[in-house]
This record gives sequence, structure tokens and C-alpha cells, in this order.
Amino acid sequence: MGTIVYSNLVELLLEEGDKTEKEIINETIKRFEIPEEQIIKIKLQLDISQDYFQKQKNGKYHLLKRIEDGIFGRKVFLETLNKAPAEYLKERPWIQKLKEALEKKVL
Repeated sequence: MGTIVYSNLVELLLEEGDKTEKEIINETIKRFEIPEEQIIKIKLQLDISQDYFQKQKNGKYHLLKRIEDGIFGRKVFLETLNKAPAEYLKERPWIQKLKEALEKKVL
């Protein structure tokens, strides 16, 4: 479920405004309390999702379009998390916080 988590995380942050990689990482750590070993996955997501996020000349990433369809879309992601065993989210509190933030956007 890794890529779906990080694509939705980056998308959520960029919906709030353009950010540098450092700003994205700092906000992820502060707001979602993501473990340090997961940070590399955010960096990878910024590199592989060039159809959705674009790095501008000023070094900030800009959201080109939301990932709305398929397995990476927000709706499917939330449906999947709602079906996940409680233990999964308990062991990954940063995903629980992301889920709650995304649900606020949907409602």
C-alpha cells in the first residue's frame, strides 16, 4: 500500500500550496509524525509522479492534477483504509492521521 499512501500524502500537502521538498518533508514529520525511515518514500514519490506533481524552477513542487481514478485515487484509498484491520492503522499512526485529514477534505 506504500505508493498509494505517499501519493495521497504529497497530493494533500500540495493542494494546500506549492512547497519545496524540504517543506513537504518537514510538514510530513511535524503534522503526520511519519517515521524517519519513511521519508525516502516521499522523495521517491516526488520523482515518479511527474504527471501529477511538477518541480518548478523555484524548487517548489506544484500539483498539476489530483489522482482521482484507479487504485491511487483518494476515494479508493479511503475505502481501502476503512476495510483495513484496526491493527494496521494502530501500528501506523501516520497513516491514520493522513486518513483523517483526507476524510475532512472529502466531507
